[in-house]
Amino acid sequence: GVEQVLADFLPTLLDAFAAVGCPYDAHARSAAFGGSMPVSGTEQVALAGANVTLVRRGGPVRVLGEATGPFRAGHRVVTGIDGVTFPIRRGWGRVDVRVDGRPLRFVNTHTEAWDGPVRDAQRDEVLAATADVDVPVVLVGDLNAGPEAVGMPGGWTDAWTRGTGDGFTNG
Repeated sequence: GVEQVLADFLPTLLDAFAAVGCPYDAHARSAAFGGSMPVSGTEQVALAGANVTLVRRGGPVRVLGEATGPFRAGHRVVTGIDGVTFPIRRGWGRVDVRVDGRPLRFVNTHTEAWDGPVRDAQRDEVLAATADVDVPVVLVGDLNAGPEAVGMPGGWTDAWTRGTGDGFTNG
């Protein structure tokens, strides 16, 4: 089948930043939400979202490497159309950088919203895929749960819990 992209927001965003003199480069683009399902005969409709890490050009951050990966664990939405399910694909991306000469691993993800056990498995996958370095790691993303439900292992701290005031760091 022929795939037709109707909208891709990333080039629009990058062009807007460049137009105001603040250019960024996109790194570690990974699936954040997506899936497809049949609508009639051989036609399908698909939705694809992505996480991406933006790094400002000319700033103190130097990119050393990057990696992305899909989650093995995933959720399937039952559509009610003759047993057709809509698989939700998600993933993670990481960027290894030096900031003012210091190494850092920056990880971005969007874990499952509607299935706690799948979200937990995705959390474990992203932690395993990003733990092979002896440098500070910053994990950001839409984890679709509060810190108590995400269940991060010891040594991880939700940054919001270190501050004061009202607000959310989770969806």
